[in-house]
Order: sequence, then structure tokens, then C-alpha cells
Amino acid sequence: MKYIEGLTDQGTSLNLLLKDHGTEVPNSFLPDANEVNEYGSTTGSLSCIVSPMALHLRSLTSVLESNLKDMSKLYKDDSLRHLFLMNNVHYMAQKVKESKLEPIFGYEWVRKHNQKFQRRAMNYERATWCSILSLFKDDGSFDPYSRIHVVRERLRSFYLAFEDVYKKQTGWSVPDFQLCEDLRISIGQNVVHAYRSFVGRYAFLIGDKHIRYSPDDLQNYILDLFGGYPQSLRSVRRK
Repeated sequence: MKYIEGLTDQGTSLNLLLKDHGTEVPNSFLPDANEVNEYGSTTGSLSCIVSPMALHLRSLTSVLESNLKDMSKLYKDDSLRHLFLMNNVHYMAQKVKESKLEPIFGYEWVRKHNQKFQRRAMNYERATWCSILSLFKDDGSFDPYSRIHVVRERLRSFYLAFEDVYKKQTGWSVPDFQLCEDLRISIGQNVVHAYRSFVGRYAFLIGDKHIRYSPDDLQNYILDLFGGYPQSLRSVRRK
């Protein structure tokens, strides 16, 4: 993106070179009809001028996004694939928003790409945690009073799955600090809430010796995710 930003310094020359190419304007490259302009009012139509340079820069980013999607297919882990795309789309959106590219790409482009990386974050959470948290669902398939071992087995399965996620995903990286914090908070809210509810509901059946972690322990472990350094719960287990 920094190379694309650098091209804006040659905007006048690029517009002169590109103006006669007669490129058809894709709808996705046009400004939004209700986009707020620099004076705080809406354009109200699509009659505003889109420079040849702006169209070609947007086209370049579309090619870049397509290449990123192809690269993501190299990851066999669905969670890692979504995280890879989340990181890169977020980076693109932030670079545009915080640079000279923003007036060229426009508010609508930034808004759509914010939505894109947020969807990738949601897809990551679903791919990683949905099957794990399903262990806590009380679907009526067992009678906890007569089948205590089922409750304990579900809890044991959760611990194994959580420890596996911890071992892998502490080694993954989310470079943007705020994005990383937001993702950890979202994971913590969902995982810790489900865990606390399950353990609280069946504590009298599980027994203290079968409870490895408190809700606060899990919250602290989640804060270790995406640090870029693989860890094992056996080596960091808190007392």
C-alpha cells in the first residue's frame, strides 16, 4: 500500500497519461451517492468526477485483494486463513484512512473494507470456537443427574480443545494493537461466559478436582493469544 500511496505524488502526470485510456468505470469504483464530501454535505448523485488515477489505484487494490485471497488458500487451517485475510484487509483500510489515499478512495471504500475485516474476524471466531463452545450446550441429550460422566467428559474435551487452541494461536500474530485487543475481548466474552455458566450449573456434579481453570484463568490465557510466540499451558499454568 505504501507504493500505491507514493503514486499520488505524481497525480497530475498520471491523470494526463491515463485520461485517454477510455477505461469503463465499474460500479464498485464509483463514489457512493450519499457519501459526505469535504464540505460535510452529501454528493446526492454519481455525477462527481472520478479521476483516471483514482480508478486505476482502486483497480490495483482489487487485484491485490484477489491475490491475498489466493494466498490464503495455502493455509489448510480455516481459522488461520480468516485471520490472515482479516489482518491484511484491516491493514489496507487503515493505510487508506490514515493517508493521502483517503480522499481518492473515499469514505465508502473505507467503510466497506472495515466491514470486510470485521466479517473475517467473525469467521475466525466461528471457525475456532463454535465447535468448542457447543460442548457446553444443554441440548437435552443427557440427564446430568444419572450420567455425571457425560458432564465431566464434556468439560475434559473443552480443556483439551482450549489447550490445543492456546498452543497454536499464541504463536499467531495480529500486528495491530487495537484489533488484537478487540479480538481478545470478543473471544473472552464468549468463551468465559459459556465456561462460567457450564461450570456453575454443574459444579456439584463435576467436583473441584476436575476443574482445571477458573474463569479468570481462562480470561488471562486468552490475553496471551496472537502474541507471536507459541506457548503451552503446561509451562505457563497459573496457580
